[in-house]
Amino acid sequence: MEDRLLTSDLLKLVRDMTLRFGAKRRELLSARPQRTAQFRAGHIDRLEETAHIRQAVWRVDPVPMELLERRVELLGGCSRQEIIQGLNSGAKKLCG
Repeated sequence: MEDRLLTSDLLKLVRDMTLRFGAKRRELLSARPQRTAQFRAGHIDRLEETAHIRQAVWRVDPVPMELLERRVELLGGCSRQEIIQGLNSGAKKLCG
């Protein structure tokens, strides 16, 4: 199975990516504990080139009615707890 997964093309890709990004990867991994501590302390450096995205007015479409209407179907074979949870869910009830 290994011979099917670790093809020469895949090994070449991993080698090329390691050569190209390996030093940066190691640098980022060694800086991870310090970055984590900064995040936990509330210090977040944001990229200047993404400021326009953060400052933009964000809008989303309204939620479709199909997603707002919740239904639950109670069928035989449900436990007592499942029936109570279904009845208390706030969804429309369909008894079958």
